[in-house]
Amino acid sequence: MRASITEFQDACGAVTKHLHVRYGVAVEVASIKPPLKGDLDGSRILVADHNTDEERLFLVAHLFGHTVQWNISAELRRLGMTMGPPAANIMDFAPMTNIPTFGMCMSPANPMVAAATAAALGVLTPMPCIPV
Repeated sequence: MRASITEFQDACGAVTKHLHVRYGVAVEVASIKPPLKGDLDGSRILVADHNTDEERLFLVAHLFGHTVQWNISAELRRLGMTMGPPAANIMDFAPMTNIPTFGMCMSPANPMVAAATAAALGVLTPMPCIPV
């Protein structure tokens, strides 16, 4: 059975209160431009006002996990910080433009491997594994 909107609102309210009281982490609803849905700075969590209640609950829990990471590891904190605008976003998915090859593929099911193998008269010829 799917949870109701009220249940998501209640759960998000309870989690938000717990994070503030127990850990001192504030959760704020903010105007954040899509496609971004939330952000954090180590002491507060921002969730976009355009999120559904279900998304809000997920984001609060998810971003709190990153807040914990940042506060227990200087290396993880450094990895999470960027200077200026984000280095990438969800729209950066173009194979070979934004996502490099995964290495060399030797599967005959890969059309590029099959074509190269056929061209090499049946000798298995690895080709770049391209993300799709």
